Amino acid sequence: MKIYLAALCIAYVVYGAWAASQKISDCSCTERNNTYTALSDCTKFAHQTMFSEARTINCPKDLKFDVESCVCNWADVVKCATDCPPEKESVPSSDYCEEHGNMYAPVAGTNCTQFTQETDILPPVVFNCPADLQFDLAKCVCNWPEDTECKA
Repeated sequence: MKIYLAALCIAYVVYGAWAASQKISDCSCTERNNTYTALSDCTKFAHQTMFSEARTINCPKDLKFDVESCVCNWADVVKCATDCPPEKESVPSSDYCEEHGNMYAPVAGTNCTQFTQETDILPPVVFNCPADLQFDLAKCVCNWPEDTECKA
């Protein structure tokens, strides 16, 4: 019985490590239900959550995106595939803002009195601004209506 429990614990730990970060191609990997794709020379990567479009992120200076570990790593240890996709031209979105790794957006039809918050691993959640305030997309906070340009 003890051997069975020990084997089960080891299998659980090994599976957890495998499921946490998994290479899915020479250019892509997944972690926590997010997809990461190395772009062209691996100095940038696309990050896509289950709930949002892909966003291009630059690796810090002297680092490249490592599909094996699903993080930016020292360039000399990264094997960058030669056929990774080029960076797509993207137009910055003006219908949401980002703060502290979260995305925020006003809820349409609420006169900016409600907004959503979403993270890389959680779906959008609706919040109400305090009474008499509106969600200010430019500042990414609830603000006085006279200081807010509501587009929702």
